Amino acid sequence: MTRTPGYAILEANQNGWVSCPVCGAKWLHKIEPDEECERLCLVCRRCKQKTYVKIREGQCFKSQSLRCAQ
Repeated sequence: MTRTPGYAILEANQNGWVSCPVCGAKWLHKIEPDEECERLCLVCRRCKQKTYVKIREGQCFKSQSLRCAQ
């Protein structure tokens, strides 16, 4: 597993769902094995926090520098 600069790895559960990195709410986004995207802004339904993520090869990385627009 390689680390992407400026991004922290978000762990997915066994079903491929990513939890909110702020409040820990489950079922934030489902990661498919072949899914890839850059700068996806996810919004948590519980705490309403916005988080930028990058998805590569079925792994989700949280941006540590990018902020979502309010």
